[in-house]
Amino acid sequence: MNYLPSKQFIITLMSVIAIIGIIAIVSNIDKSKLKTKKNTDKQTYTSPVLKSLTEKDSDNDGLKDWEEALWKTDVNNSDTDGDGTTDGEEVKIGRNPAIAGPNDLFTEKELKKRNVFSRNSKNGTETDALSREFFSTIIALGQTGKLDKKTITEVSNSFVEKLVNSKPEQTYRINELNTTTTNSDNKLLIKYGNELGTIIQSYPQKNIAEFEIITDALKTKNYGELKNLDTIILYYNKTSKTLLNMKVPQELALSHLDALNGVSKIIIALKDIQNISKDPVKAIMGISQYQKGILEINKSVKSTQNYFIKKNIFFGSNEPGRLFSI
Repeated sequence: MNYLPSKQFIITLMSVIAIIGIIAIVSNIDKSKLKTKKNTDKQTYTSPVLKSLTEKDSDNDGLKDWEEALWKTDVNNSDTDGDGTTDGEEVKIGRNPAIAGPNDLFTEKELKKRNVFSRNSKNGTETDALSREFFSTIIALGQTGKLDKKTITEVSNSFVEKLVNSKPEQTYRINELNTTTTNSDNKLLIKYGNELGTIIQSYPQKNIAEFEIITDALKTKNYGELKNLDTIILYYNKTSKTLLNMKVPQELALSHLDALNGVSKIIIALKDIQNISKDPVKAIMGISQYQKGILEINKSVKSTQNYFIKKNIFFGSNEPGRLFSI
């Protein structure tokens, strides 16, 4: 699937985003608190390492160390302005923790400008969330003096892995299937094969599949074309319900489950891809899930085909299940 952005492309993109983001917020950061010495440490930046770094609160004032850089406060002083209220508490109530009260209230514009980077914000898209997390990591690394090109690449690698390995929102279990024992009754197996074949034959896009729709939209950046996926999403929704309710031979339960979960992944993925202009990060996750869904369906079809061949069950040329005899 050549429309999936390469890992190196995403790493490069995130490196650029890091630079742009730092430039955008540099006016809000006390640069004296960011160390710029050359990073000579040989450390791999895994998710647990990054999390411990961005969760650090040296003075226990309710502000993470990286947030102190945004609010221009002292990481080692819980009450930077000495007015009797901790830095974290002042931020909560909209006061400037670097200026002693009582005339220390932020304007709405100033508060909004800083809060957009807060990791406590639950609003926004996956792109917003990833941006906040990425920026907080970059700032935290800047405070430790470990921010260089190599480190940004390592951090980007960590975020890319998180993106492409994201788990689907819904996964079915085998006990949710409507399984039945065939007792070697070929008629029941043939009925099942024909039902699956009918599902595959009812695919709505005969001339152009979702692969081409997605590819063309990404190449031309005409994301309005992704609306054409609506008919296909309806097909997959109907297929999901059919697969969940149909009687499944016990021997084919695992391969049937692969098909059901593959379809489920594709439904979620296509919806996320349609929303690419509003949430590009979720769309990238969707593309990854789409690939995984296709692989699961292919695995299911191949496994079912092998089972029928092993059982010497073949379908007539006019039967929907004939694809399992190829």
